[in-house]
Amino acid sequence: QALRESQQALKQSLSMIQGAFESTADGLLVVDTAGRANAYNQKFLSLWRVPEVIARTYDAEQLRAHVARQVVGSEEFLARVKQIYADPDAVSFDTLALADGRQYERYSQPQVVDGAVVGRVWSFRDVTVRASDDRRRADLEQALQQAHTLEALGTLAGGIAHDFNNLLTIILGNAEQAALDVSPAAQHASLAAITRAAERAGALVREIREFS
Repeated sequence: QALRESQQALKQSLSMIQGAFESTADGLLVVDTAGRANAYNQKFLSLWRVPEVIARTYDAEQLRAHVARQVVGSEEFLARVKQIYADPDAVSFDTLALADGRQYERYSQPQVVDGAVVGRVWSFRDVTVRASDDRRRADLEQALQQAHTLEALGTLAGGIAHDFNNLLTIILGNAEQAALDVSPAAQHASLAAITRAAERAGALVREIREFS
């Protein structure tokens, strides 16, 4: 009776583990130290579009080759996997870009039993939508920054136009006055005012050139 109860409890525990294994939103792959896939869930097969003929082999090498063909920079992908396997205790996290535009987060950690590493667990999560939202938010922030820049330039242009208008008013007003003045002294004063205004206009042009 105790044995039957123990077996029943074990079955229930295994059922719960299997349920959790299959219900997670992540694609999971468990590989032993010999390179054979011990287990994977349906989400893993779905994410990587693994054909049934490859899935039935439980061959980690074939699975890895199938996955590598889908990622951007397959050589770097395979090199990183090799590097991780070279260190049994390694914990790794990175983001994979797929050739069709999808993005997956990849997480890997050792599988430990009684203090000894017996394999490795790979976890993959589709973050394409989140990455797209992040890019959209970045684009909006860039557009907002550009709008602020254009607003600042508009304000600057308005200020420059105002300054130039004042200088032109001085120049034109003194030019008209010089034409009406009879005495040389009065004409000299008007021409001096024109010269000063023109010099200030020249300085303003130089500042605009430096800014641009």
